[in-house]
Amino acid sequence: MKNKFIISFLSISLITELVSQNPTNFAELKIGKQIWTDKNLNVTKFRNGDPILLAQSEEEWRIASNSKLPAYCYYSFESEIKELEKKKKSILDAEKNYTISQKFNFEKDSILNDLKNQVNELIKKSGKSKKNNIKIDEINTKINEINVERDLSLAEWKKTVDDESGKIKSELDEINTKIEELNNIESELGKGSKYGYLYNFYAISDPRGLAPEGWMVPTVGDWDDLEKFIGKDPAVSLKSISGWYEKKSNGKEYVGNGNNVSKFNALPGGWRSQFNSKFLNLNDFAYFWTSEKVSSSNSAYARGLDCTKNDIWKDTNALAGGLSVRLIKSKEKLKK
Repeated sequence: MKNKFIISFLSISLITELVSQNPTNFAELKIGKQIWTDKNLNVTKFRNGDPILLAQSEEEWRIASNSKLPAYCYYSFESEIKELEKKKKSILDAEKNYTISQKFNFEKDSILNDLKNQVNELIKKSGKSKKNNIKIDEINTKINEINVERDLSLAEWKKTVDDESGKIKSELDEINTKIEELNNIESELGKGSKYGYLYNFYAISDPRGLAPEGWMVPTVGDWDDLEKFIGKDPAVSLKSISGWYEKKSNGKEYVGNGNNVSKFNALPGGWRSQFNSKFLNLNDFAYFWTSEKVSSSNSAYARGLDCTKNDIWKDTNALAGGLSVRLIKSKEKLKK
């Protein structure tokens, strides 16, 4: 059953990709003796024309990871928006049921009705005699006392209903604000058009070639050479002039945006976790694969920039993670 699901998932994704575009709309960027692309990679096909699997949902990314399939995705808040919409519907359904169920009940209403009936019967039977009036007055006094209790109980009931309605409205307003905020970010992200795509390492190492002809995924040494050429505070030179966190928050002292002197224009496009398939660290991290796998390990070398450092941090990441890719001109092309 699981295999059938995987095959179905692959078929749908591959058919979708067969009709998609494969843009390589980047320019060459010379930094020292190296030539880099000026944007993150966003190809949907291997060099030989075979489609790369789009694994956008958390379930699709897990399947690709567990099956070690080359895959890509783009940073998105779609799953968060769906969860919020689901929560919103649940609250609206609960509000509807709550409204229907709300009816004021006063435990002494039956006593009140009985006393009123007694007054009517006394008037009907005996008229307004002195003796009768005394009895009626006694009953009316009791009625008034119970009505005071009823008014207090009604006021308390209304307050409870209003408080609950206000709580529901506040919760809905908060959810609607968050949905609007995330939809605006989704629009800005443009399904990968702003930050490029995130690839797992199975796509990086696939023999069909992720990089277009004449280009390659940089090695550890290529990144080291870039860092040496730039010199002091390389991250400042590589990072874009906007988009990075700049304020102190969550215990972090952010150094924020760079000056982009290198024209590398590294954007904080975040990454995708190999553990839970969640998208992480938008506006905080720019996280790039190298082409080199760690020996005898299920991980590969990576390079990153973040809001708290002025240098390039050296890291390794599990092969199933989703990271950005910058390309470098292949050495054979540079020799020509």
